[in-house]
Amino acid sequence: MLMRKEAPPTPPKNKWLFSPDNLLNLVDYRLPRVTREQRGRHLFTSHILSKVNEAYGVVKKEYNDACEDFLKAKALEGGSSPRLDSQVVHLRLLKEKMTEAWLCAKYFNYMLTDLERSKSGGDMLILTVPNTAAPLAPWICESSALTLFLHLPYWQHMRHNLKQAFRSRKRELATRSRKVAQVKHELALKQALKQMRKKEGPSSAGHVRPSYEIVRAAATAVTQALSELGLTCAIFGSLASRIYGSERDPESVSVLVWPPTPEKYDLRRLKAQIADTDFTVFSLAAKSQRAQVDQLWYCESPKDKASHCPITLAVPGMLGLPGFSARRIALEDGLPLVPAPILLFQLLAQWEAQREAGGAHERQCTSAIRDVLASPQLEALGVQRPWRELGLFSAETQRELGALVQRYCVQYPRAIAPLSRVGLPVHFSCEAAATHIIQVLKGLGMVAAVHGSVATRLYSDSARNPKNINIFVWSLNTRHIDLESVKAQIVESDSAHFDIAPPPEPSKQRPALWYRGAPDARHTHFRIDIRVPAMVSLPKLKPTHVVETNGILAVPFAIALIEALHIWDFECMRAGEKSDRPDYLRRADDVQRLLKSRHILTWREAMPWRGNKLFTDTYRETVEQKVRRFCAAYPDFTRDWKLLGFLSAE
Repeated sequence: MLMRKEAPPTPPKNKWLFSPDNLLNLVDYRLPRVTREQRGRHLFTSHILSKVNEAYGVVKKEYNDACEDFLKAKALEGGSSPRLDSQVVHLRLLKEKMTEAWLCAKYFNYMLTDLERSKSGGDMLILTVPNTAAPLAPWICESSALTLFLHLPYWQHMRHNLKQAFRSRKRELATRSRKVAQVKHELALKQALKQMRKKEGPSSAGHVRPSYEIVRAAATAVTQALSELGLTCAIFGSLASRIYGSERDPESVSVLVWPPTPEKYDLRRLKAQIADTDFTVFSLAAKSQRAQVDQLWYCESPKDKASHCPITLAVPGMLGLPGFSARRIALEDGLPLVPAPILLFQLLAQWEAQREAGGAHERQCTSAIRDVLASPQLEALGVQRPWRELGLFSAETQRELGALVQRYCVQYPRAIAPLSRVGLPVHFSCEAAATHIIQVLKGLGMVAAVHGSVATRLYSDSARNPKNINIFVWSLNTRHIDLESVKAQIVESDSAHFDIAPPPEPSKQRPALWYRGAPDARHTHFRIDIRVPAMVSLPKLKPTHVVETNGILAVPFAIALIEALHIWDFECMRAGEKSDRPDYLRRADDVQRLLKSRHILTWREAMPWRGNKLFTDTYRETVEQKVRRFCAAYPDFTRDWKLLGFLSAE
């Protein structure tokens, strides 16, 4: 029997297209012609699946286009507006519609890939599919009406079976989702209980986390006991981190002890000696049943487990602590502490160990490092730069510290600024770029030395990381140097790290040479300015005047100081009046740091200001005029200029 169904009416806007009943009606209306040619059941299923998936693709594309339009409108308007609010509402509606379409497509793919379960309805269908595919609904894509030749009772029975199976599947998914949610809730409860037990300490030993006051009392008692035994000690670990600025409460006391002899020290015997000094507060007991070594405990009240605090003893060289002189011990809040640089080094070493082992305490180490870097105790380190002192860090420890800092900065790029402020060699610092460019120029047969801001950083140990690297070059083969040719040779020798960027205005600037440690990391990009000494208002320097400072070839200290003074006078005092611009303060700070540098006495003997043929009388007079202008702006530094011989002692 030949039957024909008309196209369904367009549904209202507030009614979803992909409701279960509505979708089955749509599929019913859009079945292709049915003839008496027996082709098989798979043609019928493939037709329905293609139409459902096609409809889902249309809705998904509509949602993606709406998202793109919303992002463009938000970028143009910037703030909130009625138009953006309406688009947000529209996006939410489209997202719900797309979710229903996705669920519907999943359902039909699940049900119709195997119609053997619906033999009662499917076996009686005799279908043929035309070559041209039809859309699911006329409001999605225009198409001509299609006719349906189907024995109506059989098709109604098939549709009924599909509806029942769809509802059963929906109930099954809902039940499964409730079970999954219940399992997740149980896992979350177990994890929370595990964390609570972890904070409380080992349950086998019955240890309860002590308060901060108990930990402080334990630290005071153990340092006094060690002092009575004639031993020098210092606190490190979590308590030292808390005193230096960390917000995490300590759970134990860690003490670094300097042995009286360089031979191996017996810490077990030392624990027994401390316990014998006052058996009312000190005791020896295993921290857990598996522990093979007795733990030293501070017990303010034997029956109160909250007053028990474990004490750990160590000597230099243990637990990642480098050996340093006991004279470096810092006294903070009445307790002897390891210096802040040593503590930061230990925290970085612990972070590295936890990261490699995949430990759960990596986040705690990172938090402690961040808190210590933000401590006011470390502000002076940006000026003192103790990381390069051999009395505090050996050469091997300095290299290890540099490697730790670089790996930490790669993992946490936001830590570059605070680490640089305290003077640590951050990853891809200007020193690394300067060393690289000097090595490349050396391979080209030239002598190179840094000057300007980088030289100021080297001599004054400033924490400022300049973005421009100024280089003086001398050729060993010819008197004339073509700087543009030198730039091209540098790029040719190492195109992975160097490139030449065209100037924004070719009439005013020459192409600039750039060093790029990593293409996608802007903090590794430095502009390289290559010059010969005759191009600036400095004495006629020769390659023999170049000195090595902190492993980098640089101009002498006197030249760096005079150049910093020139820049301050030229850029910030052009009209004879002090400017309030930030660069004025930065240039003045460079000169002040150089005047207070530890290199000053060495330079006074190596390159005196008066009687040196490098400085002519005219040049001395010009520099001394600028020195007097600086002293008029900063009278507190007049004495420093007099000690260097730039001003008379009168």
